[in-house]
Amino acid sequence: MVKNTPILQVRIIFFIAFLLIHPTIQTLKAQEFYVGLKTGYGQSSFEHDGTSSFALNSKQFLNIALTYNYKFSDKYGVNIETGFSDRGVEIDNADLDYRLNLVDLPILLDYYPVPRLRLNIGPEITHLISAMNKASDGTKENITERFDKKWAVNGAFGANYNISFFLDAGFRYHIPFSTISESDATLNTQKTKSRYFQLYLLFKIAN
Repeated sequence: MVKNTPILQVRIIFFIAFLLIHPTIQTLKAQEFYVGLKTGYGQSSFEHDGTSSFALNSKQFLNIALTYNYKFSDKYGVNIETGFSDRGVEIDNADLDYRLNLVDLPILLDYYPVPRLRLNIGPEITHLISAMNKASDGTKENITERFDKKWAVNGAFGANYNISFFLDAGFRYHIPFSTISESDATLNTQKTKSRYFQLYLLFKIAN
């Protein structure tokens, strides 16, 4: 029996993305399609029911993704990404520090209202690879099982501006539709969702 490891989960997600993207790539003209490397700063927070036992504040992380962009008309295009992001919250307790590692797969419709400006909106699928808690003495505890909803669906919208042929700058806001944890006894929270905001640079690396 094949063990369902985090590495296998990542491979499955990237394989799904490849199946979505590869047939399209074969038929595109170079000027209509490009691959980009997106990296930036993300701010993560939890939305939940119930009153938490501790104050929960937003926390900042780095993120990275490969983007596949296809402009199929003067005004419209599509953007599919395969990326990694760290998410979590700052908890007002020295022995609690949640960090979640996720694979992200947004599938976005692009709209170009004016030259250089691109607006995007669409669904995002995320998969939780692992979750850790780091105590004040440096010890780490695997808390992945506290997040019983490994797959989540979010809404995403944002914009980016074409600074030069090879570089865009942008932002994106993620609205959670799905819960990632039904109940966390340590935090005394229920139906937790993950909110996320990111600022990024997009480097065009191939077309």
